[in-house]
Formats: sequence, structure tokens, C-alpha cells
Amino acid sequence: MPPFYNTILDSLGIVLVGLNVLRANRKFGLSLRGLFFGGSIMHVADLCLDELQHSLPTDRFQIGRQAIIDRNMETYGFELLFRPIDRLSRDISGEAATSQVIASSMTDADLPTLRNLNKPLFINMTKEHLMNLHLIGLPPEMVIYEILEDIIVDDRLVDRIKMQRGMGYRFALDDFSMNKHNRRLIPLVSYVKLDVLALSPLELEQHVRTIKQYGPSYVKLVAEKVETYEQFLKCQEMGFDYFQGFLFSKPDLITGFALSPVQNSVYRVQHCLNNPECSYQEIAALLSEDPALVYKLLRFIGNTHKVMPADQLTSLLEGIGKNKLRVMMSLFAHGQLRTGPAEIARQALLKAHQSRQVAIDHKLAKPEQYFFAGLISHLDDFTQRPIRSLLSQLPISRQIKEAVTNGTGIIGEVLDAVSSSTHFDPIGMSLPVNDYTETVTLSQVQCETAVDLIIEGLGERLDKR
Repeated sequence: MPPFYNTILDSLGIVLVGLNVLRANRKFGLSLRGLFFGGSIMHVADLCLDELQHSLPTDRFQIGRQAIIDRNMETYGFELLFRPIDRLSRDISGEAATSQVIASSMTDADLPTLRNLNKPLFINMTKEHLMNLHLIGLPPEMVIYEILEDIIVDDRLVDRIKMQRGMGYRFALDDFSMNKHNRRLIPLVSYVKLDVLALSPLELEQHVRTIKQYGPSYVKLVAEKVETYEQFLKCQEMGFDYFQGFLFSKPDLITGFALSPVQNSVYRVQHCLNNPECSYQEIAALLSEDPALVYKLLRFIGNTHKVMPADQLTSLLEGIGKNKLRVMMSLFAHGQLRTGPAEIARQALLKAHQSRQVAIDHKLAKPEQYFFAGLISHLDDFTQRPIRSLLSQLPISRQIKEAVTNGTGIIGEVLDAVSSSTHFDPIGMSLPVNDYTETVTLSQVQCETAVDLIIEGLGERLDKR
């Protein structure tokens, strides 16, 4: 990120505060028009505020990434670090920070680039996350989970790590300092990280001896915060396998466009998942109200799970299961959330509903396929990346992918017709697609979700037919 970017974001924040003050003054009847402002200042303030609140500061992610090198000075892996996107997110809990790192790395970042193709990622974990690793579902070969030094080690945690280690998960002890409680974790981990600045040379040697005494032969030692070449040579002599610190590289800042769901959408899905009687059809309907949330979920599943490609959202959810969906929504709830839908989301929802309605009116099979295709057809607008490369990473059927990227098949024909507002006539029934293009009024911000606007618009049009 350019050095002046944070200054720009801070300046935008000041502008937002000022515009909010203007809006609040108007709301409570305190007029500034009698001062030196013109009569249209409130209208301008509203327009500017609405525009700025849907711009980059709320739709970007950033993650710190620091290389871990081997004895030959080759990159072995990377540690991912939480980096706040703004001042408000600097003082969040460890739970929220870990959730944001996991969600952003698996949904917003380009994962092959983040991993330098296939390097493992070291991620700091809280105790709550460690207890639910099997539900988070990140591939064991992709991630090494760091057990933080301040985590209280008890029998429940030890048993869970034993179970997960049997499932192929790998663990590292972070900033390890020996005590009677955490010593029993040594046989269960694959890496032990020691802070060379926090420990004296004598303490460092004692820790190395103890780890080699209690740990299995496959346990690797990682020297953290190596800042001088002398420290590097000394750690090599002591038998360290990997090294991390400013001597080799400072953390990179990985940043880009973020998929930011609407807050109410995430909470409503969570509420549904906590209801034992909530069906997958109901969950899919709630998810579909927010395209950004659907995209985020698809990218997370595509990067972390091996599932059968789906042509409908409901079947994909059934393959994942409610327990894992509940954990995914919890991760997203800790991330950046919008208070209302963006214009791109409204366009995607409108296209999805239009496509499904065309399928229904023409009695085409599986109208939900058309809705699903219309919903994901705007993914490139959300991420500013080519649609073809994005879809290649998602658990979506080839039929849907081809319809979205190449316009092939009846689904592709419907999408193209809806996009161009032309007539669609696949089976000899001429139907003007623009019958469904009721204008969505963007100023109606009181509506709970964009889908309400679209359903209302479609209902009015269909009632006239």
C-alpha cells in the first residue's frame, strides 16, 4: 500500500464525521443554513456521505505476512499477522483478530499468491478457535496453527489437539517459554517457536535441550525475532531448523478489495442456523439476500473444502452441513460488515431475480439454477478480478460457470437477455425481459435488504400482467 494511503483514509474519515454531524443536525432540527452555508448543503452532504460510506475504506482488507526461512535461506512458509484496516479495529479481541485473518486469507486474498503457490501458512489461534479447527475445515497441508503463549493449557485442550493431530492438523508453540503446564504439549506439536530476544543465550540453550529431550524427532525449532547475522549463526549452531525476523524480511502488507457482507444478513443466517428446525432452503434464501455473503461463502468453501460442484446454493449447503456453516458465519461476523447493501449487490440481486422469473415464466427446469447464475455473474465487480479466474476456484458446476463466462446454454441465453434487456425466446414464446427491469430506487435506504426492493418491484410489474 502506498505510504500516503492511510492519510487519505484518515482524511475520508474526517469528512465522514463532518457529514454525519451535518446529517445529525438536520435530523434533530438544528439548521446550519442560517450561517454561511447554502440551502443545498444538506443534500450535498447526504450524497457525499452515501457515496463515501460505500467506497474503499469499508471494502478493503489487509493482512501482514512475514517469511519463515530455512537453513539455506530459502522461504519455507509465511506467518500471517492481523493488521487493522482503520483506527476503530485496532483494539479488537484476539478472537476477532484471528477470525479476520482466517476469513480474509481464505476469501479476499488471492490464496496462491499469498502462499507463494504452495508454502504453508502459520496462523495465531485463540483457544476457542483451536477447539473448533475440525469445523473451520482449513486443509491440513495448508496451515500450521500456532498455540499462543498466553493460552491456558488444560486437559480439554490437550485432548482436542490430540484428536485433531490424528486428523492431520499441524501445530506450533508460539513464543514458547517452558512451564509445567505447556510442557506436555511438546510431543503433540510439529514446531516450537522461541523468541531469541526474550530469552537469554543460556535460557535459549536450555529450552533447546529440553525440547529435544521431551519432543519427538520430527519437532522443528523456529527462531523468532532474529535481527542480526550473529544471532542467525548462533541459532544455527544450537540446531534451529527455521528462522524468522527483520534480518530476513519485515512483514509485507497484503491488501486488496474485500467482500463485505451486510451485518443484518450475517446475523439472520446465524439465527437461522441456531434453530434446529431451520431448513437448508431457508438458509439458502437468507444467504441469497446478500450477494457479498454468498460470494464470501463460496470462496471460503472453494479454498478449504473438497465438495461436489453445485448448480444450486441449497445443495452446496447440504454438502457442508450446519455445524461447519455455523463456524463460517462466526468467522465472517468478526470481519468487516456493512450496515446496508452496496449498489453492486443490488444489481446482482436484481439480475438473479430477473433470471429466475424468466425461467419460471418459460417453465424452464430448475429456476433456482438461473437465480444462482445471475447472483454470481457480478462477482468480478465485487473483487475487481477476472470472472473466469474467480469462478475456477469456486465449487460451482461447469454448466453454471460456462453460462456466466461464455453465455452458453439456455442459462447463458437468459443471463445475456436479462443483461441487455432484450427478448428471450428459447421455445417459441416471445417474452420481453424488460418487463422485469423495474427500477430499484437506491435512495430507499430504510428497506431492510435489497431483496425486498426487488421483490416489491417485480410484484408490482407482475400484478399488472
